Amino acid sequence: MTIFNPSKQKTNNRFIISIIMVALLGGGLIVFEYSTLAAMRAEQSELKKNIELAQVKNAEFKKELYTITSANKLEETALVNNLILERSPQYFTYQE
Repeated sequence: MTIFNPSKQKTNNRFIISIIMVALLGGGLIVFEYSTLAAMRAEQSELKKNIELAQVKNAEFKKELYTITSANKLEETALVNNLILERSPQYFTYQE
């Protein structure tokens, strides 16, 4: 005949319950971390796309700026507006 000692059984139950709780908490933590990781990866890919679009727009703006300020374009604008190129220009000065 087997006799159970109640004090030993109580400790075994507490031990098993604590192991189950640790396993559940660990599993929950793993699921939470994976969810966070997946969200960060999605955000990273979206940010990469935004960066690429910004770089393309920046290149277009630079091209437009360089086209507007090219030497040939400036000379044409000067001729149209009857401007002349001075070798030694005298700038306005403020005198007190």
